[in-house]
Amino acid sequence: MNIPVHHTIENYAAGSVIFQQGETAHALYVVESGAVELRRQVHVDEHVLAVLTAGEFFGEMGLLNQRTRSATAVVRRDARVRVITAEDFRAFLGQQDSFLTQMLGTLASRLDQANYQTEIFMYEHPDNRMVQSLCHAIDEQVQRGEGGRGAVHVPLTLRELAARASVSLDETVDVIERLANDGLIIPACAADIDDRGYVVAESELLVQYLDKATSKQHQRAGTWVGAGASTAASYRSDMN
Repeated sequence: MNIPVHHTIENYAAGSVIFQQGETAHALYVVESGAVELRRQVHVDEHVLAVLTAGEFFGEMGLLNQRTRSATAVVRRDARVRVITAEDFRAFLGQQDSFLTQMLGTLASRLDQANYQTEIFMYEHPDNRMVQSLCHAIDEQVQRGEGGRGAVHVPLTLRELAARASVSLDETVDVIERLANDGLIIPACAADIDDRGYVVAESELLVQYLDKATSKQHQRAGTWVGAGASTAASYRSDMN
């Protein structure tokens, strides 16, 4: 396979991890021989997304949309892989037509959104869908530079949250109220933010809540902000 961009060759033994889900993307890869497996961790479950063999490439999404790795790459069979660094890849794109570069970025963004929706549909229970949807929204804000460690403002209404999680409005209200009772979410206005949406605890705390909900151990873990839980009416008032 001819690759018209500077690259190096790396050899990986079976079982080697090329990159981990959640890591910063520094390169893309083309399989020359052997096989590489892409795995994605979804809450406590790990799913195999694809097994790539000679001529197939991976790792491009993180470079095109400038997001962290959405999956882990593990060598299934001893592999010889061509490695293209982020710098070389961007230099190559810079030599191409600007419309093509923009189109690739748009396609990567749409594929990322499609992957997210597929992940949401893996869950049946509203708790799982809402928590995963909120974690994804938090990640989007962090990627935009709108948050980091700790609570993050998510500028989405109840209706928008319901649509993203593919659950009913009543189910959304129910989950939001229980998250509020555990001190994990408050309306933006309660945090003195002049904008729509909610201020949400960091993803790790949401996942901990989900673990407790799944095991039916609904114990209050303490609040992260000095505000009490709002009533159902206050949450329903933010439906538009």
